Amino acid sequence: MKGCYLFTVKEISDYKLIEQTAYQNDSLAMLGKLSASIAHEIRNPLTAIRGFIQLLHPHLQQLGKQEYGKIILAEIDRANDIIHEFLTSSKPSVPQVGMIPVSALLKEVVLLTESEALMKGCQINLHPFQEGDMMISGDVKQMKQVVLNMIRNAMEAVADRVDGLMGKIEVGAHKEGSEVRMFISDNGKGMDIRTLDRLFNPFFTTKENGTGLGLSVSDRIIKNHGGCISVSSRVNEGTHFVISLPLIH
Repeated sequence: MKGCYLFTVKEISDYKLIEQTAYQNDSLAMLGKLSASIAHEIRNPLTAIRGFIQLLHPHLQQLGKQEYGKIILAEIDRANDIIHEFLTSSKPSVPQVGMIPVSALLKEVVLLTESEALMKGCQINLHPFQEGDMMISGDVKQMKQVVLNMIRNAMEAVADRVDGLMGKIEVGAHKEGSEVRMFISDNGKGMDIRTLDRLFNPFFTTKENGTGLGLSVSDRIIKNHGGCISVSSRVNEGTHFVISLPLIH
């Protein structure tokens, strides 16, 4: 008698999504407890140190060591920025909702980052807007934070190229049905599939001095505004981010 075999095929993509969401929520909950307990304990001495360094500035100038003071102040500010990033990721502020013209938003962020891009040897191209003035509803400060973070990530990606080619970042937006699609593309080093899978996880970073919070915070901000972020990338070819948000008619 011949043996019989029973094969069962089960779709697990939904389970994987639930598992990933649970992991992110657990990480953010842990981050909230951590940041709430230590933020003030770190900020208070940093504020005191910053004040004393500023008082010592004339004496350092007399000694010809004013650069030391500048370095200390810059490092204190960097530490405060990291603390702020942790607090923002664990307890993001409630959006101050208003009408935001997409063209003005992107123009302002590109203007803010152009000089930094030139210093890093890359070029930012803002594509012309074909559909007129598209409007979205949301917190303009949070939207700027998201776009700035993605452009700066793109600048780092193109700066890591090893072939000497000019780094290019493309920024623009277009209408797609009832949504606006803002895109930030670069011709940088790109990412493999393993990196893409973990890209929006809190604490995951490929940067030497990164906190791994920038993209997870950006993802949460866009979701809070009823949108989503998608990304495609290939190693040594570049990365393409798309921010999709509801249009206001």
